[in-house]
Amino acid sequence: MTIELYRYFEDLNHGSQLKSTRKKTIYGWALGKPWVHCHMKIDSPPWRRLLATAAGDLQVGLTADMVGQFVQYGLLLQRWNRKMNLTAIRDPAEIAIKHFVDSLAAVPLLKTGACLLDLGSGAGFPGLCLKIARPDLAITLVDGIHKRITFLKYVIGRLGLDGIRAEHTRIESLADGRRKCYAVIVTRAVASLKEFAILAGPHLVPGGRLIAWKGNHYQAELDELKAEGACQDPDTRVWRPCIVPYHLVQPDLTRYLVVLEDRT
Repeated sequence: MTIELYRYFEDLNHGSQLKSTRKKTIYGWALGKPWVHCHMKIDSPPWRRLLATAAGDLQVGLTADMVGQFVQYGLLLQRWNRKMNLTAIRDPAEIAIKHFVDSLAAVPLLKTGACLLDLGSGAGFPGLCLKIARPDLAITLVDGIHKRITFLKYVIGRLGLDGIRAEHTRIESLADGRRKCYAVIVTRAVASLKEFAILAGPHLVPGGRLIAWKGNHYQAELDELKAEGACQDPDTRVWRPCIVPYHLVQPDLTRYLVVLEDRT
């Protein structure tokens, strides 16, 4: 991946060799620092290659049409973010990696045609990104802030996506008719695994999965969940946890998917 990153910067420098300061910037970003010297634009060929290559590293293949949809999504995110606070991440390269590619980490875990709920979708991470990469999925995006849902509905319409809807509600307010309705429920937003299991568990089909995006401190949350009745929720579900580590650009930037599988 490092070789590919050099190529991106060579493109930006019109074929010239990278200066040492820019080499340091590449490695600095891999450690979690922004590419402060990179002026890559979302609709540029280097940005498209960055997105496709980084997704490929996670075993997620993106077609040219999918990359094009991510370009439109990214441009709309930038435009709307000037008016409302959708994300604190504004650098185009970081949007590609820390939002779009990070959201795609769960793609290999999803069965064909799965019915999925994104709890606390925000600006569409991970649910909208998953829909672009996996058109076969039936996805519901839920968020309690109206302006985010307005943005999501606009993006869905502009991209012409079918089989996805955005709802302004909280999961506690979802109709009882949708209890035990979703095969997969995902989140990047809920504070703890314990809270996630309590809120999402009643809406999961028997044998379904909860998937949470976590950093290095996931074990403490797992221990808290296990301490609450041996991984049981109020619906008497029993969870079998599975940890899936993955790397973004470099091994230094490691994140984890915590998968809770219903084994009741």
